[in-house]
Amino acid sequence: MVTRHLLLCAGFAALVASSQAQAQPGDPLLIPRPALISMEEGTVSLAGRVSIRIASDAAEDRFAAGQLAEELKRVPGCSPSIGGRGGIPVLLSRGGADSLGGEGYILSVTPGGIEVEAPESAGIFYGVQTLKQLIRANLREGAGLACLQIVDTPALRYRGWQDDISRGPIPTLDYLKREVRELSEYKLNCMTLYTEHVFKLKKHPDIAPDDGITAEEIKELIDYARDYHVEVIGNFQSFGHFYHILKHPGYAHLAETPHVLSPAFEESYDFLADVYAEIAPSYSSPLFNINCDETFGLGSGPARAMMDSLGREGVYAYHINRINDLLKPYGKRMMMWGDIARDYPKIIPKLPRDLIVLPWGYHAATTFDGDILPFTTMGFEFIVCPGVSCWRTVWPDFATALINISNFVRDGVRHGAMGMLNTSWDDDGENLFNYNWYPLIWGAEMAWHPVIPERNQSMEDARGRRLAVFDRAFDPLFFGVKSDVFTRLMNQLSGLRKYAAAGGLTDGSFWRPLVDDAGLPAKNTEAFAAEAAAIAAELSVLADIAVRNGAAVRAAAFAAARASVIAEKQLLRETMGGTLGAADEQVLRRKLKDLEMKAAELKEEYRRLWALENRPWWLDENLAKYDKMMEDIRSCEGYVFIELDRADFAHTRTVTLRPLFAADTLYVTTDGTDPGRTSAFYRGPFQLYNSGTVRVRACREGRLTAAISKDIFVYDGMVQSIKYAHAWAPQYAAAGAVTLVDGVRGNNDFRAGGYLGFPRNDLDAVFDLGTVRDLHEMSAGFLQDSGSWVLFPEWVACYLSDDGVIFEEAGKVLNRIDQSLEGGMKQTFTLDLSGRRARYVRVQAKNTRLLPGWHKSAGGEAWVFVDEVMVR
Repeated sequence: MVTRHLLLCAGFAALVASSQAQAQPGDPLLIPRPALISMEEGTVSLAGRVSIRIASDAAEDRFAAGQLAEELKRVPGCSPSIGGRGGIPVLLSRGGADSLGGEGYILSVTPGGIEVEAPESAGIFYGVQTLKQLIRANLREGAGLACLQIVDTPALRYRGWQDDISRGPIPTLDYLKREVRELSEYKLNCMTLYTEHVFKLKKHPDIAPDDGITAEEIKELIDYARDYHVEVIGNFQSFGHFYHILKHPGYAHLAETPHVLSPAFEESYDFLADVYAEIAPSYSSPLFNINCDETFGLGSGPARAMMDSLGREGVYAYHINRINDLLKPYGKRMMMWGDIARDYPKIIPKLPRDLIVLPWGYHAATTFDGDILPFTTMGFEFIVCPGVSCWRTVWPDFATALINISNFVRDGVRHGAMGMLNTSWDDDGENLFNYNWYPLIWGAEMAWHPVIPERNQSMEDARGRRLAVFDRAFDPLFFGVKSDVFTRLMNQLSGLRKYAAAGGLTDGSFWRPLVDDAGLPAKNTEAFAAEAAAIAAELSVLADIAVRNGAAVRAAAFAAARASVIAEKQLLRETMGGTLGAADEQVLRRKLKDLEMKAAELKEEYRRLWALENRPWWLDENLAKYDKMMEDIRSCEGYVFIELDRADFAHTRTVTLRPLFAADTLYVTTDGTDPGRTSAFYRGPFQLYNSGTVRVRACREGRLTAAISKDIFVYDGMVQSIKYAHAWAPQYAAAGAVTLVDGVRGNNDFRAGGYLGFPRNDLDAVFDLGTVRDLHEMSAGFLQDSGSWVLFPEWVACYLSDDGVIFEEAGKVLNRIDQSLEGGMKQTFTLDLSGRRARYVRVQAKNTRLLPGWHKSAGGEAWVFVDEVMVR
């Protein structure tokens, strides 16, 4: 039945190797795009009897035939049977050229029947998936299927996804099976479950939560996935990200840091041996991911002596080799994230030679060669690991994910990758897997046939053309509707990040207190609110029209509703920032009540959506956030703004209290004590002469509201003002302009809010001392946390001037600490100014600007974080 001239056509092998698969007008809607499609004259009607015949007696082929029969049952008038006679024949046969490999196939549709031919069962399965897609999304009038021939084979051997089951959501076994069913349709063939502490161990039963995953469930999943030609790869985090184990008193003594297992103790390896003895045999795959990424602080604890003796490279490699020895008896070949070895390339020659490296990076880089080449030059095999950009966010960042996945896979294929592992992460425990289908399936598209630009074609153009074809196919195939409405709305939802008031659509922006001094840029808030509300409304109305995967539409509608709440909260902040009349108060009360009701509705919808995917564990943690949000909204009734004058460097501060709603009395204290009815009551703006804490309670209709407090800094130094050449980032504003001279030094955590943060720009600040003074020393404090893109400046320089116009360099101090060192650390740069006089002191700190090549996010924005600058 099959015409084999396609196999013989000149250049077929080169076409497959190029993995370009350019779509032509009239081509069918398919994901992923096949290597070669030839449209032919005529159609075959499926509105009648269809006999599926299996040439082999293999159980795998019978399973594929069963899948095809289920798809045909949805065709009006079609009556499929397996092994029957008469009607339209569909033949599943073993054969085909060796060049197809184990997963390639030939699909032929002719007026007289259909044939799927492949050398092995995997190829039969994937040919059937393509035929199912032809039936689902490409039937013509009268259930006619266009005649064609497809010759297809993948670019990569391993095409997989990772589900993070350790940061909050633990999927039910049924949902994990759903992942297998759905993603195997797009020819993904392996999965791994990122595991820290959630595997229920018999020898260490106190580690996993009650809802943890069991060895019996893993076995059932493996058996289930086998029918879908999906390999389930073992996984256990074996070095960093060990917090959930080390927090238990019985294991705390094994800590290098609260998050890193120490290699200094033999007991650490006894523990890992126990873990592997239960987890490793549970997985039949010969591959096993030990993870071992982000070992921040290694050498800062009990392993310090090892670090002094062996160096960082030796200590890290020692640990990896010890793990290799522990896993070999189980016949496992290790996989490991590549970030530490990439950043410290002297590690690479010390690693086991059969190790599979997992280079990862999640930004929209133009190239990922820097993540790959350190390993290929040393002869290591590798699997590229892009990501779906879903973590800590209301909705995945599609724009970043699409570029990240396509460019990483392209570079992987170019350098000989074994495969792709597309990652989803649940960092703050809130993410729903139903958010991630679109970028996961884009990963399937890329792993089967990546975007490779043709000669004189840009990557942007090539990706854009492929994406347009992908988007046209996504709704018909995934949702079963003949439109692109859901794809359009989901991309529009992701695109709300263009609004400054959206705060990047982060979860933090959603949970941010309604009354927050930090503020977000208010530009275009009304447009943001209108667009978010429109997307949420349209998704909610259309959710029921999805023939397939309606839960994913409802998850998108939920995410859009959360984005709408971010916008509404920002509009309320802007309203509350002004003076309210009586009528305004009534409107604001109604809006606050509406917002509280929306939060309650979102809480219940989240509970429902969570239950569709996950076990109960961790749900209460997330629901409590909604309770806190509702309490925050209710507390606005008695909120009092504590406002200061703008004189940051004045030796007194004027404090004004402004209740959001009219109050009978405001009771206030300035020593940090809790105000009550015996405290002073507010009569008008007052002066503070010393730093302290102002606390206030409003009395409304005889009832005291909750206390509001604010720490107020009163400057008592000699600096009159500071002029900054570059603005600091709003989210890292600390105390504002006075931060550098407020006498309070930030700690080792950049998130704690003690620093001014400058993305890409230098610190360049002029300190006015008020008059020409004798000087002795200048010192400036900086923070580094390289994993979070915060690096020490390359150098710090000081310039002096009497008039603020002409400056003379007084000295420069070079950074002496390696920027690639891990973890939060502080450094003070000091210059001797003895014998110098000046009124103006200019301090410059040179930002690296772009993250260096050794960094996991090379090319991204480098940050300078500065705190105290002292001029003596």
